[in-house]
Amino acid sequence: MEINIILYQNLKTYSLDQNLINELIEKLEKTAVKKTAEDRAFDIDNAEEFFNPCDAFGGNYDDAYYGGIETGGIESAREILVELKNLGIEKSK
Repeated sequence: MEINIILYQNLKTYSLDQNLINELIEKLEKTAVKKTAEDRAFDIDNAEEFFNPCDAFGGNYDDAYYGGIETGGIESAREILVELKNLGIEKSK
C-alpha cells in the first residue's frame, strides 16, 4: 500500500512505502503500550476516581510536568494508531 501525503503549506506530495508504514506503526505501538502515570496510579489505587498528577509524582511539580509530557506522547500514539486503523492503514504481515 502506498500513501500519499500532501503538505499544503509546501504543496509537495510525499509517498510512504509499506516498509516505512510498518516502521512507523511499530514505533507507535511501542509507545502506545507504555503505561501513563494515571494508568499506574489506577493499577495501585484500584481505579481511584480522581487522579492528581502532582500527588502521583510525590508532590514534585517538575516531575509531574515531565510526566504530563510523557503521557501526551503515549496518548497521542494510541490515538494515531486508532485513526490509522480507521483509515485502513495497517502493518503488512
